Amino acid sequence: KAPRRDSSRPEVSSAAAARGPFDAAEYRPGGSFGTSQLRFGTSGYHFEHWCGTYYPDNLKKKPKEQFKWYAAEFDCVEINATFYNLPVDKTWRGWKAQAPRASFTYVIKANQYFTHTKKLIVDDNFKKRWGIFWDRCQLLGEHLGPILFQLPPTFKCNAQRLANLSTVLPKDGRFVFEFRHPSWFCEEVYSVLRANDWCLAQIHLHNCSEGGGGKMWAGDMQSGWHPKREEHSCCSWGLYYRLHGPSGQYIGSYDAQEMQAVAMEMLAFTSGQGQESTTQRRA
Repeated sequence: KAPRRDSSRPEVSSAAAARGPFDAAEYRPGGSFGTSQLRFGTSGYHFEHWCGTYYPDNLKKKPKEQFKWYAAEFDCVEINATFYNLPVDKTWRGWKAQAPRASFTYVIKANQYFTHTKKLIVDDNFKKRWGIFWDRCQLLGEHLGPILFQLPPTFKCNAQRLANLSTVLPKDGRFVFEFRHPSWFCEEVYSVLRANDWCLAQIHLHNCSEGGGGKMWAGDMQSGWHPKREEHSCCSWGLYYRLHGPSGQYIGSYDAQEMQAVAMEMLAFTSGQGQESTTQRRA
């Protein structure tokens, strides 16, 4: 996994920013982030360059202590490790055990075998690997949140492959799809999502070249919001936002005006409906 760029600092609460060196006695589980209808979190939590900006300096190379600090502020987190490999049962049970409260939720990123290697082609190997992956997810019990499918920028729209996933994805699961090629943002795809009650991730990005080269990190995507605001509600159970950075890949901080607009959308969705909305901040 490539190292994260260190030119960005995570969004933090004033309470976290004001704290000094880590002291376990200071923990107050159930911080100010989130409600029964809203979940806020980041994509991953164990980053050494967060020490000194979000985590205290004395938490370097201490992932367990970093998680405790994080979980006192946020009520969900995206797990990226599952994208790169399939952790053993012990790891999943460890994640469940370290959850600080019943409401804490893990969003699991679907393994890249499904999205990047097979590109959603459902064959016998796909079904076998999915069965193993889904069984491992169940080890999280009440802490299991949505499964996030993040498709690569080179994968153009294939609505039939997307529809074929309905033969393997459990009806009672919650699945989110983040598309990184503009061809996916069309009514044919939205119809498949609505038919299966799958969620379309609302993403914001600033596309630019990687390391000053010619390759754009988000492929052919234009900078800004995807999809259009009026198109993103494809499922009954929630909205899902991923904010990748206003100035580049994981670079910059969103201003109050932009975050206020997102907050108003979430309030409009949850008002009087009792449904869940999940926001993830890429840091």
